Amino acid sequence: MNVNKVLTKDYENKTLSRSGKNKANTKPIQTQTNPIKANKMPKQTQFKAKQSQFQRQKNGGACCFVYTIRYDIPDMLTKDLAICIRALDYSETSQIVTLFIRATGKIKAIAKGSKRPKSAFDGPIEIFSCGKIVFSDSTKEKLATLTEFEQQPGFTHQSDNLFAFNCCLLGTELLSSLTNDYDPHPQLFDSFLQFLQNTNETRDALHASRDTLALLILFQLALLKEVGLQPILNACINCKNNFSTDWSEVYFSSLANGLICRDCEASFPDKIRLKKNAAGCLANLKRIAESNEKTLKEVEKILIHHFTNTLGRPPKMAKHISKS
Repeated sequence: MNVNKVLTKDYENKTLSRSGKNKANTKPIQTQTNPIKANKMPKQTQFKAKQSQFQRQKNGGACCFVYTIRYDIPDMLTKDLAICIRALDYSETSQIVTLFIRATGKIKAIAKGSKRPKSAFDGPIEIFSCGKIVFSDSTKEKLATLTEFEQQPGFTHQSDNLFAFNCCLLGTELLSSLTNDYDPHPQLFDSFLQFLQNTNETRDALHASRDTLALLILFQLALLKEVGLQPILNACINCKNNFSTDWSEVYFSSLANGLICRDCEASFPDKIRLKKNAAGCLANLKRIAESNEKTLKEVEKILIHHFTNTLGRPPKMAKHISKS
């Protein structure tokens, strides 16, 4: 008996009797190509992109669109004549300066690269420097940008004439304190420029101190007039009587902003008594140039007292003038 044939026949019978039960799987298990996403956000918290303008119109939504167009306009350049009334070092090569400009007024600007050997500023900018400038200014809240400065010679005061230098510093301090930014004063600019020029010319004169003090007094009175604080110096502020040399006593009141006669002085506790020569100089400005130095110092003392009450503090450079 052929054993192999019997075994084969039994295998075929068993297989045929179970036909349909052991069919080959025509759809094998497919491996997942995409990895499982971990920490999947809940459906209600998923981000939804905003609809565009065209999608909203397609969906029938009523929308209002506002378009804002921004133009970057470069700052316009301005040319004018200016005097430097303050200069501070900002870095090794740049400065921040305060300029008094004829048609613009007082501004603060940054001069980039002004301390470099080769720049458009003719060297570092110093106080009392005067000349033509070119600057750009966009807003009043920011520093203006100084691009050019043609400095004119002849405004540097020698160290040997310290009194003239201090007088110019006092005039500069009062100018800066009583004027606002971007408030033009063309006439005041001309007066200040003339004051610097005349002071520079009289520094080597025989009576340089007296002449310089007279120039300072004239500029201070011009400053008060230009800013609207001109005192009444030709009549009594109370009774309106014109000043004359027949007055027995003359007083000045800073609160009343003018002269006070003998009959009205009791009503003004802040009064300061003046000599007739000093009162005559205030009433007639032409007498200032002819007055002696003692009379001019008395007039300057009255003006410093008046500026102290006006500013609420004494000017910093006033002590250097009174000591001289």
